[in-house]
Amino acid sequence: MIIEPFKLILVLTNFSILSFVVVLIIDHYNAHHNITSYSSIFHIMTFLWLTIRGIFWLLTLTTTENWKAFTFYFLYWMPNPLEFGSFMLLPLFFAQIIYPNDFDAYWKHIKPLYISVLIGLFGFQSLWAIIAALESVSIK
Repeated sequence: MIIEPFKLILVLTNFSILSFVVVLIIDHYNAHHNITSYSSIFHIMTFLWLTIRGIFWLLTLTTTENWKAFTFYFLYWMPNPLEFGSFMLLPLFFAQIIYPNDFDAYWKHIKPLYISVLIGLFGFQSLWAIIAALESVSIK
């Protein structure tokens, strides 16, 4: 097994950032910050994203056999809804800061829409991974 240096750099960078996010989560918890705050949700979603992506990069570095199609599609594509959800929190946060009165009026519509979009993305990605895996199996 040959360890490629650029993949090793990717894995080390991913797990370094993941370690930093874990420290931020622990610090946030020890400071008794609100668990439903934007930063807490961002940290948790980033943690999940980096974990799945780290497993993917670690497996590409350590395995030599061919992956099953579902494993590849799941590990490669499932972090995307988490990434989208994490970075979508930024405009929501700034909208709340810049337009507090309007945001409070629309929050009852924004929150369910945000959650629905994330659930829809997860559902679509899962369905797509299953269909792509079944299609690749039927082609062989």
